[in-house]
Amino acid sequence: MDTTPGERREFTSWKEIADYLGVTVRTAQKWEEERGLPIKRLPGGRARVLADPAELAAWKSAILDKPGRWASLAFLRKYAILTTGLLLLLAAGLLGAYLAVNGRGPPALLRVEQHVLVVSDENGRELWRRAFGWPLAPDNYAAGFQYRRFWFGDLDGDGRVELLFVAVPHIASAEGVPLICFSDKGAEKWRFVPGRTVTTRIETFNPPYTVQNFIVSSVGKGRAPSVIVSSGHYPYYPAQVALLSPQGKLLREYWHSGYLYHIQLADLDRDGSDEIYLAGINNGYKSATMVVLDPDTMGGASVEENLDYQLQGFPAGRERARFLFPRSCLNRKFEDHNFITELLVQAGSITVGVDEARRSSSILYHFTPRLGIEKVVVTHAFHLVHAEMHAAGQLDHRLTPREEAAFHNIRVLVPPPAR
Repeated sequence: MDTTPGERREFTSWKEIADYLGVTVRTAQKWEEERGLPIKRLPGGRARVLADPAELAAWKSAILDKPGRWASLAFLRKYAILTTGLLLLLAAGLLGAYLAVNGRGPPALLRVEQHVLVVSDENGRELWRRAFGWPLAPDNYAAGFQYRRFWFGDLDGDGRVELLFVAVPHIASAEGVPLICFSDKGAEKWRFVPGRTVTTRIETFNPPYTVQNFIVSSVGKGRAPSVIVSSGHYPYYPAQVALLSPQGKLLREYWHSGYLYHIQLADLDRDGSDEIYLAGINNGYKSATMVVLDPDTMGGASVEENLDYQLQGFPAGRERARFLFPRSCLNRKFEDHNFITELLVQAGSITVGVDEARRSSSILYHFTPRLGIEKVVVTHAFHLVHAEMHAAGQLDHRLTPREEAAFHNIRVLVPPPAR
């Protein structure tokens, strides 16, 4: 229906308006909402509409008969929507890329793949990797390994996580084993190469030395962050205990004629400063030993009765305490020395486990916080091994109460300070 303006005065329904425009009722209603179609309404409801044919004709001429204007507006609208969508996708992509590179957490995990160290965040997302000139020993970095081989933490107080890493080769190397400090980005910040050439009156011990264990803590009266590193000559003795600054500078060192591969820290005497507890073997006495050092005064070299084992060129060792553990008949018959398998410092006490025959035949020594002997426990495993050896004719006696009591005869080379 194409009615001219002079044929009637007004349209009174949507159907008439739609017929005039040549569209559906829904399209006409949409044009009112979106394109300003001139519609009037009578009181009493939305459905009662009025439209002046002359106004409709003028609107039609201005709007519908000039499609270029509305086409361009529609295009711009679609273009704006499309552009906005593309910008959002681009922003999401850039954000994803940023997170992929920068959204990872600090170093928290590591693994070794042949000669490569791989460091990841706590979610396993790789951060960096470092190749060494030798294959690394993967078992040294497994959970529960008895000696510390790596440590994550803010060592120097810069708000970033460093990694301390002992680069243990899969096969013993003549290059020695260093302790390396890496930044959170994998850059080497410093490297501690342990040991140096030292002598006794009959032997010279040239490098290499191997880092055997280390611990990180705030020690000393100033409670400064420090790294305590225990290293041993490869393949013989002696041992070096080094106190390092967060920047890897050697602050103090103590030398011992043997190995000290266990390290613990505790302030058992409650003087406000942790003591360094070390345990291992003394080669001169061929005996298991425990040494206690004060980080503020440690230094020198252990004093040995057998001068063939006395390290030369050092002052007398400055220890807080030093003990030797007695050897059993089992140990004297079948082994060159006994050795410490466990050093546990906790809950105000010290427990030292000494193996006598490399078959878990341990004697457990319990010390008080003042380093007095609290009790000695001859384990069931030791009883069994002793009985087996006697039954097999390898020992000429049964284990007696007197022999068990002899385990209390711990030799005190340097008595702890009197309090």
